[in-house]
Amino acid sequence: MYLEETGCCAVQEIVHLKEHKTSEDAMKAFCEVTLLYRDYDWNPGVYNTSYFSRAKLHGHYTFTGVVGYKTTKVKPKYAPNFAAFIKKHQLGAVVAGKPGFNRTNHPTHLVQIYVWTPNQVKVKGLV
Repeated sequence: MYLEETGCCAVQEIVHLKEHKTSEDAMKAFCEVTLLYRDYDWNPGVYNTSYFSRAKLHGHYTFTGVVGYKTTKVKPKYAPNFAAFIKKHQLGAVVAGKPGFNRTNHPTHLVQIYVWTPNQVKVKGLV
């Protein structure tokens, strides 16, 4: 997992969420990247300590996930599970957009976007 800047300084994108086996592991990686001055590689568990991260929480984060395919009944759950984890642990507000097909790169992938506004106190309390 890593964070990607967007055109707005209040919003960052959480990238490579699907590489984490559990939502708890993904949240741990998120905290490592944002609060503990570590760059977390896209490979789970791999830290790049030669670079420093942002070490603060931004106002909003986006994350996306494939939630279905045109050609199979498989429905990946990593993004909805991460959203549910955030809600269950009261780590902030999460809203989901309507799923849509990725028309430009993978037209058979049904993708959903989420916007998370973290509860600053509760997320910082995880570390």
